[in-house]
Amino acid sequence: MRYFRGSLLVTVAGLALGTGLGWSASGTVGGTLATLFIVLVLAVLEVSLSFDNAVVNATVLHQIDAVWRRRFITWGIAIAVFGNAHRLPAPGRRRHRGHQSVGGAGHGGDRP
Repeated sequence: MRYFRGSLLVTVAGLALGTGLGWSASGTVGGTLATLFIVLVLAVLEVSLSFDNAVVNATVLHQIDAVWRRRFITWGIAIAVFGNAHRLPAPGRRRHRGHQSVGGAGHGGDRP
């Protein structure tokens, strides 16, 4: 059980944050439970997809040379963690690509 202590703490913290988010967004028990359900479903989905990915990677890594195995792990982690950071939306970060205001480009929407 000591081995899973960190994972359990992160899980409880995530569920607590999801509960807090549900309550602050809805202010009702029903909304909080709905948000908590979504958090639980996403957690199960993440675990199952991560496990599936680990099985596929282990199968591939078993068949390649040690040099390429090390490259696969090193570059795979770097691309997965840092390469996707710019593609995924982050809270509080806006995308301005192709966005024009109501008043036209560069006018800030205050000109007719």
